[in-house]
Amino acid sequence: MDKSYSATDLPPSPGHARNVRMRNYLIAMGVRVACLIALLFVRDWWMLVFAAGAIFLPYVAVVLANVGSPGETGELERPAPPALPAAPRLLEPTEPSEPSGVHERSAQPDRPAQAHPEQRP
Repeated sequence: MDKSYSATDLPPSPGHARNVRMRNYLIAMGVRVACLIALLFVRDWWMLVFAAGAIFLPYVAVVLANVGSPGETGELERPAPPALPAAPRLLEPTEPSEPSGVHERSAQPDRPAQAHPEQRP
């Protein structure tokens, strides 16, 4: 029996998935800008925390944006190939064919070529 499909089983559209990844990336870049601004106002060990955020957040944001959504498996479900029609049967020759390159005229070169009966005067 064929598998039935439901609209709720479908993955999100590529446009929607791209918008979600772009939004997550922009949020991460916003946090990075906040870390850069915070570097101007903090001292001591907090400076290291915000510097690490400003340095490593771009890498994390790019990796998360390229991973895709959790619903995507990366596998495509392909339909079964259509059944091919039966191959045509070849007919067997009824009489053996002449070897290539051998003709009646070349077998008897002394005999003059006869004209077609309708072409005689």
